[in-house]
Amino acid sequence: MIDADRILEAALRMSAAAAAKDAELQSAMAPAMQDKAIADRRRFLKPGERLHLERTFDDDDKLPIRYLDLGFVAARSVCRIYVPDPQTAGEASGFLIAPGLLMTNHHVLPTFDHAAASAATFDAEEDRFGRLRAPHPFALDPQTLYVNDEALDFAIVAVADVSPTGAHIADFGWLPLFADTGKITDHSCATLIHHPRGQPKQVTLRGNKIIVYKYDMPGAPDPANNFLYYTADTEEGSSGAPVFNDQWFVVALHRQAIAKTATDPGSGQPVVLKKDGTPALIGDPDDQIDWVANEGVRISRILVQLRELGAAAGPFAAAATAALGKIQANAGNPLAGAVPLARTPAKAATFSAPFELVRRDLSHFSGATGHDLDFLGLKVEFPIPNADVAREIALAKNGDKILHYEHFSIQMNARRRMPIWTMVDIDGKKVAAHGDRPGWSYDPRIDEQFQPDDRIFSPGQSRARAFDRGHMVRQLDPVWGKPAIAARAQVHTFCLTNVCPQEHGFNDKEWGDLEDHILSTTIAAGERCIVITGPIFQFDDPLIGDLLKGGPREDVPMPDIRVPRRFFKVVAWRDDSKGPLKAAGFVREQTDEIASKPFFEKMVIGAPSSSSARSPTSKPRSGSVSLGLLRSTRSPTPADGTCRC
Repeated sequence: MIDADRILEAALRMSAAAAAKDAELQSAMAPAMQDKAIADRRRFLKPGERLHLERTFDDDDKLPIRYLDLGFVAARSVCRIYVPDPQTAGEASGFLIAPGLLMTNHHVLPTFDHAAASAATFDAEEDRFGRLRAPHPFALDPQTLYVNDEALDFAIVAVADVSPTGAHIADFGWLPLFADTGKITDHSCATLIHHPRGQPKQVTLRGNKIIVYKYDMPGAPDPANNFLYYTADTEEGSSGAPVFNDQWFVVALHRQAIAKTATDPGSGQPVVLKKDGTPALIGDPDDQIDWVANEGVRISRILVQLRELGAAAGPFAAAATAALGKIQANAGNPLAGAVPLARTPAKAATFSAPFELVRRDLSHFSGATGHDLDFLGLKVEFPIPNADVAREIALAKNGDKILHYEHFSIQMNARRRMPIWTMVDIDGKKVAAHGDRPGWSYDPRIDEQFQPDDRIFSPGQSRARAFDRGHMVRQLDPVWGKPAIAARAQVHTFCLTNVCPQEHGFNDKEWGDLEDHILSTTIAAGERCIVITGPIFQFDDPLIGDLLKGGPREDVPMPDIRVPRRFFKVVAWRDDSKGPLKAAGFVREQTDEIASKPFFEKMVIGAPSSSSARSPTSKPRSGSVSLGLLRSTRSPTPADGTCRC
């Protein structure tokens, strides 16, 4: 539904700007203004680009290939905004202009209360395969900073540091803003990145020329010259999008479309026209209006207005000064490029909820030696995967095949994004008290593409998530020795490298009972043992997306991760320091727990275990333990009775 008065006002403003532009071109000052425009433009071009400045004014559409690369970086800072207003609820666009600081239109966030109730979602877009990425919604934080201006239709608001999904706002960078003119010229391109109608992020690259841009007189900027006019496809929801030049400098804040107008012969008043040439009426749908251009607020004028608001004694004085200071402090040098490729490092966050995701830095893992080969007084080497699995080992960033933590080690499968095996040393004589449950973290030593995608675990704050993050090395197993070492070991178990998806009832009961049995037996005996744990990968393990069909997360894109149905544990120990090496093997299944579909509607928490699963107190299998994945460098003597580790 159109707002005829607003559209008419904008159309008349564009007509006045076009008339002023014509007058500018005919004035005696035109050559001097053209020279000034070229000089200003050179300040935002790299030396090689300055040699071809004439292409800025002509219709030469060739661009260096890095244009696409920089565009992807710039797009990271653009978000979709949802405003839950009872009368005008809807979605718009916005973008980060400094670390943790967002800009959109005044008409999107007209008040403090609107900002406090709204959210900004980043990564609401498709990847190169056409699949939706996992979105990261951030709360807006007007209590920290909020400033708006109705005349220039902008609003600036702070954003929460961390989203409910565990993402950090610092990871999405920002788009530097510069007060100098010269970022764009007549007839150059105006590219938009936006969320039209709240859809996944889109870019307008074609048919997007600046059609009216009146240059400022040298030394005398025109206070009425606050807007740019351009042809670029937009829709409702594009409001608040950044408008870029060909070097990805932000030149304007997009605000609205401009319609064709005419003088009504009866009243002599200007009216908005529909595509059929008749006057538009209040309530006519948007698609019937004859749209001719779009209007954006010049960034240089917004920054000037912030300075003036800060100098005035109004309610936004302090916020405007703070916003301008943060923008200027993070703008950098325009000759270094429009997009800062080096982002602010994400801050470590403390979470009250145990299932939030954090990112720990390398210092949390330095010096960890992992499994001690001589822990039992004779060498127990790391498992060696067979040839098929060895081809799928995920290498750490330094080229290592094994990740070492306090008292345990892990080898990752690159394709399945889970451990091939974990190996933990447990000392029953030196058990230490454990601390509060720490937050989960990626391991920074290995690419996140080789670690589980956390979307399969955390749909939100609800306990009824898709799957538990099932520990392979139980959080209490390596917690022994000196307090500082024990505490670090517990934190290390909360890495996603130590995780496989496990149905909650299976993880809490059947798998948990086995873990309890091994640890309690080891402590009671006051001995040491080594536990090797991992999933048993099968080619027909179900895809996570298939298991969620029919549930509330069916429409949430899931990665192509298969859920293991079976898991193994091999426990090795000696009854005394000189006794033979003994071992017990256990296999547990979650087949029954994940067999029913749809997963959320028919899942039974704590369902009876499969008949093929073994009780935690049953005797270990005699003879060699064959898991199809591992072969040991030493053949342990099988145990003859219940596990006495």
